[in-house]
Amino acid sequence: MESFIDEMAHEAGVDPYQYRRKLISKRGALDAVAAKAGWDTPPPQGVSRGLAVGEAYGSYQAMVLEMSLSDAGDVRVSRVVLALDPGYAVNPLTIAEQMEGGVVWGLTATLFGEITVKDGRVEQSNFHDYPMVRLAEAPILSEKAEV
Repeated sequence: MESFIDEMAHEAGVDPYQYRRKLISKRGALDAVAAKAGWDTPPPQGVSRGLAVGEAYGSYQAMVLEMSLSDAGDVRVSRVVLALDPGYAVNPLTIAEQMEGGVVWGLTATLFGEITVKDGRVEQSNFHDYPMVRLAEAPILSEKAEV
């Protein structure tokens, strides 16, 4: 859905952040993540920046992701800025840990998430033959936006 929102913003000739601001009423996470990520400044040379927002179970979240492509076509996600408005938080540290783990798991699914089948059986049996984002490949996740 977020990719389609970007397409609509592009067609309208409007910045993706400003376009989303017009579509949603709860903007705390969106505004916080855009400010913390420096959305109003251009990304470094060779780096692309994307933005997404969502709502689930009464929590509002937004994320800015910066990525680049190597000459060989390999994707490198270098930075993720995440904002979450969960409402009342009993244990904020646990929430932060869950969100950070979710980012790494989501990147793993996006970059490496192929399950192959051969002769009617799944070839991947465990983490030794199912690649995951490793620490050296993980983006900077320490920048948290305050909502």
